[in-house]
Amino acid sequence: MKKKSPILIVLLLVFLVSCNDCKESKNAASTNSNHDNETDSLVVNNEYEYSEFDLCEPDPSLHPILDSVVNSAIACPELENKGLLYCLWIHKSEDSLTRVSIELREQKRIYCLNIGKIFTYKGLIFNANYDKQYKDLFRNSGLKVKYFCKKENILMGDHDDAMVATWEYVMENNQVRCISYGFCNKSWMDEKYYKIERVIQ
Repeated sequence: MKKKSPILIVLLLVFLVSCNDCKESKNAASTNSNHDNETDSLVVNNEYEYSEFDLCEPDPSLHPILDSVVNSAIACPELENKGLLYCLWIHKSEDSLTRVSIELREQKRIYCLNIGKIFTYKGLIFNANYDKQYKDLFRNSGLKVKYFCKKENILMGDHDDAMVATWEYVMENNQVRCISYGFCNKSWMDEKYYKIERVIQ
């Protein structure tokens, strides 16, 4: 019995060491697996970020336009999808009219650098960009909002944001007129606002 004891002790030690080795290899495999998952996750998420933007309030003169867009969204429920952003741009066109263009785009395809200010209106989220002369149409609330958007991609440029719907309006003489729209398989355009005038000499 005394002769067997050292052998049993040696066998027991070998068994314990081999068990520890098994645990370490499992832990290493688990760590590598987690690391791989994190790496994959980082590769995917590295394309996007939460950027901070000014939260603003639109001037009441824009409400008829915004109401028109909201009514379109109500008529076509798919436009209320939370993954969409209404991109509003106000500028003066070549015909000296104030034009308000609104393009509905997929949030995951919008570059952060293409977002000016954010505002909400009746449950919809808008991105406001405008020429300097129209800055008074958007009053800063003094608050900031974080929005999930795509980092600038030098190779792709800013042409990767998919458009879902469009509206265009003109503002003249304190009145708003819709001059085109395209959403939910419906489209219309007032051609007189899109004619290219040629000067014949």
